[in-house]
Amino acid sequence: MGFSLSRYGDGELKVIRGGSITNMQKYDEVLKQKLLKVFEHPLSKLLIGIPDPLCTRPYVSKFHRYFDKFILGRSAKEKSVFVSSFFSRPSLVSEDSEVFFGKMKGIWKEREIVLINFNPELPDHFLFRDNKSEFIQISRNNCFSEYKRIMSSCQQFYNQNKLFLISAGPVATCLAYDLCSVGEQAIDIGGIAFEQSLFAGDLHPERWVYQDSYKIKRGYLKGINDMRLNDVKTNITHTKAGLQRRKDAGIVMSEGNFVRLLNAFMYFVQYTDKQLPLLDVGTREGWFLKFLTNTGYVDVQAIEVCPDAISMVRRSGFKVTEMDVQKMEFQDMFGTITAIHVLEHCSNPVKAVENIYNALRRNGVLYVEIPLETKVDPNRSGHFSCFPEVKNLLVLFDNRWKVLSHEVQIMNKAGTKKNCRALFKKI
Repeated sequence: MGFSLSRYGDGELKVIRGGSITNMQKYDEVLKQKLLKVFEHPLSKLLIGIPDPLCTRPYVSKFHRYFDKFILGRSAKEKSVFVSSFFSRPSLVSEDSEVFFGKMKGIWKEREIVLINFNPELPDHFLFRDNKSEFIQISRNNCFSEYKRIMSSCQQFYNQNKLFLISAGPVATCLAYDLCSVGEQAIDIGGIAFEQSLFAGDLHPERWVYQDSYKIKRGYLKGINDMRLNDVKTNITHTKAGLQRRKDAGIVMSEGNFVRLLNAFMYFVQYTDKQLPLLDVGTREGWFLKFLTNTGYVDVQAIEVCPDAISMVRRSGFKVTEMDVQKMEFQDMFGTITAIHVLEHCSNPVKAVENIYNALRRNGVLYVEIPLETKVDPNRSGHFSCFPEVKNLLVLFDNRWKVLSHEVQIMNKAGTKKNCRALFKKI
């Protein structure tokens, strides 16, 4: 059919709203205007991809709220054809991955292609190695600064019936539009090479993506194509089982948990205002709420997903809301938020951090603890995201946060079990 595709996601919308994409693309006013131009001057042969509104990922509904705000009244609202932007993500559209990638590869079967990407090894990737291909290399970061050079490199392939396949973040959205406008066919393929490599068991799939945090952001588990809402269901089951084990053993609070909470308290207390409301995310039985109340915090609250744990907290007289942090919608309410071993239980920790940011007051403090692990294991531990090193946690926090401190804790004599704890301040 010869259609081109420009895709929009949370990154492109962030630029339109005046922000930068961490470790990928700095904000640029010209880039913003080019992203808006797609809607102002729609092309008959260009499809516009936006997140599928039927997808239950938390950020999708927020994307559509802002999307409507920014394109309301623009020409594309009536004249363009919108399709799902999840072109490269079978796990988000609940399709069988092997069949999905076969279909994708079939789109450019027997076509001569031009790949535009930062990694010169891309032409040898499984998805493209059967094609006769040309390669245009771009920078891994802030490639919009070389936009003119990229377009000039594309010109040598005009009128040759080649298919341009572009993986360049928000720059790909603009390139697909500009190439389509001169009669070429171009598809923004996003991170499809990463996705296929991850599915195939590639030991180093991160070499195909711009952001080191991509795997963490996805919370992707090989063999599970649709993790939507599974994290909440799994965590309810795990929490309920843990409550029952402690009840059977007659444990109110173990010595280990008491020491952990005491260490956490000592770590952040000097940075917080006890007169402002505090929110404990994933509070379980509410041990920390009692501990904090006894140390002078005047208004402690919590959210939790497990109904059994919520009942216990309420019987203790504390305020707790049945809520998933990935769907939390508090605004500027709390002076302090604690998230102790929470983010690893989220399939979308980026969304959790964003919601926490919105819930904090200006200059509010967030205390985080996570285990440092190299793989996810939902079935055994309920962990849907992994953080191998401290940097994998820090990358979730953009320039709206100030890192107050962070450290690694050794949790066993062998030194093989490690936690990271960190303090962040909302700027």
